[in-house]
Amino acid sequence: MILQACLGLTIDNECGAIHIERPRLPVGIDHLTLCGLMIGAIKVNLTFQRIGDHVVAYPESDGPSPVPIILHV
Repeated sequence: MILQACLGLTIDNECGAIHIERPRLPVGIDHLTLCGLMIGAIKVNLTFQRIGDHVVAYPESDGPSPVPIILHV
């Protein structure tokens, strides 16, 4: 739950979406990948990466994300 709060991550199974609000990474961690997040019956790998003063999140896939990823800034 601490990691979920730090990343600003909420899984909305009802709507089938991932919500991310102001993601942060702890000092010394510049890259983190979560593998096998279950959204309904779909598995998603999600990467968080520090770029300058910001943390970005993106799906690890060969094509578009199979579920919506909604960023709240």
